[in-house]
Amino acid sequence: MKRFGFHRAAREEANAAAKHYAAISPALGERFYELVEQLVTEIALAPQRYRQFAPPARRHFGSDFP
Repeated sequence: MKRFGFHRAAREEANAAAKHYAAISPALGERFYELVEQLVTEIALAPQRYRQFAPPARRHFGSDFP
């Protein structure tokens, strides 16, 4: 698996979103966190499948959360 890291702003945004969803429902916050982990793992396993938007950063979206 390819090594990865989060840009500081992306990490802050993901943390804020997780807190938002957890405030609505702890289960919803957990679903969000699990989806982020799944998406990151998919990119790390096959980075060439996902579009670069600010090289070397790549973007991959899930369909469950806006």
